[in-house]
Amino acid sequence: MGFLLSWSSDVVVPGEPNTVPDPTAAAIAIEAAIREQRPRSVSRSGTLVQFRAGVLRWVSNTNILVPISSGEVEVQTELSGLRVSYTIRFTELLVFAIVATVVFTLVVSSKGGDAPTLFKLVASTLPLWWIFGGNVSITLFRFPRMLKRAARVPSNNRWRGP
Repeated sequence: MGFLLSWSSDVVVPGEPNTVPDPTAAAIAIEAAIREQRPRSVSRSGTLVQFRAGVLRWVSNTNILVPISSGEVEVQTELSGLRVSYTIRFTELLVFAIVATVVFTLVVSSKGGDAPTLFKLVASTLPLWWIFGGNVSITLFRFPRMLKRAARVPSNNRWRGP
């Protein structure tokens, strides 16, 4: 998918010297970290974690998964540690932002009076930039940090939150 709907990247988690990291233990820790964010569903098969989250859940607005509709995380072993590859989708957030933009455009058009057309156009797109752009930007900063922190947790320790 294109940038507007999804984002794929990876995080490298350095390993301890003279040890072989356990990708399954890291995937279990990542699954636990995602579960604590109360997604609609989460499943793990080996080193692959899949989840569905979204905007319409009864969670705090600070929940890391609020802007994310769904995603996959896969953990792989590398010579220097672990590589955590992920894809996250923002479909529900984009739909919500477009609806808010249309409503705001109707309000600006009807109440704008003699304002210049360029001003109306820029003002109309503010919800799209603020709701979608702001949430995606924050998520692209917070989500990889959560994954990296969770993947560092040894298999005998429980994830302790962001």
